[in-house]
Amino acid sequence: MDPIDDQIINALKDRKPRRFEELLSKLGVSHNTLRLHLDDMAERGEVTKEKRPSKGRGRPSFVYSTVSGSVRRSAPSMNRVTGVVSEFREAEPGL
Repeated sequence: MDPIDDQIINALKDRKPRRFEELLSKLGVSHNTLRLHLDDMAERGEVTKEKRPSKGRGRPSFVYSTVSGSVRRSAPSMNRVTGVVSEFREAEPGL
């Protein structure tokens, strides 16, 4: 995983669902960077993305959380921003 993915996993380690805006303010990265990383991580099965109904008018929001389960071994993947291929890495237990 790259450093931003690590920061996202760290922010979600308590398994409490977090809104995109919460993660954005906590991590201090750009909107587009966070969106790209969350979408890639959801596609790889590292985080879950759930739709929450909106309160009143407007679009529904999404919340993100870590995937429960045992130790996962992530496959190498290419970062779309840098073009760098990540190495195999074992996730921390409980993530």
